[in-house]
Amino acid sequence: LLLLLFFHFRYALTITLATFPVPPHANTNCVRNITFEHIVFHHPLKAVYIKTNPGNVGTGIIDQITYRNLTAFNSVWYPIWIGPQQQQQPFTKGTGCSFLFPIDNQCPTQPLVPITNIHLEEVNFLGGLTLPGVLLCNATKPCTGFTFDNVQNSGEFAVQKEYFCANVHGSERYARPAPSCLAPALV
Repeated sequence: LLLLLFFHFRYALTITLATFPVPPHANTNCVRNITFEHIVFHHPLKAVYIKTNPGNVGTGIIDQITYRNLTAFNSVWYPIWIGPQQQQQPFTKGTGCSFLFPIDNQCPTQPLVPITNIHLEEVNFLGGLTLPGVLLCNATKPCTGFTFDNVQNSGEFAVQKEYFCANVHGSERYARPAPSCLAPALV
């Protein structure tokens, strides 16, 4: 059992607070039991970034990742990205997800690395520019066990006003806006 806890950090003009990208592997790559707590961001590219990598051999696991008491001001790109790593370089035909997704709809998902039990609790994003976030998993191996508990996300949202959400299952309680793929929690 591995447990990592990151707490009481303040970041300014940073890329993200992310888990390592997980590609499938014959011996099973794994990122599990990580908690980020009491974090403040100013102008992050992305604040929450959980990502899979391309690959077609083996398996991987992303499980039990928690972001608790996090505040991000003025996210430059997406406050939340959970899904395939945005690694396709501009103006190339790479195998990864376009950095411009969902404006550019190229973003192949990863069926060999399930993302499970992701928890966001008491999280506030203020002043976002593009959209509240992307939650994107594979149709044949959807993400499960997601919870958004008091996740508040506000901003201009010039691309779209709601989350891009596909193949993700879980619940939300007091999330604004509420991701359409998460069911209201029983209170």
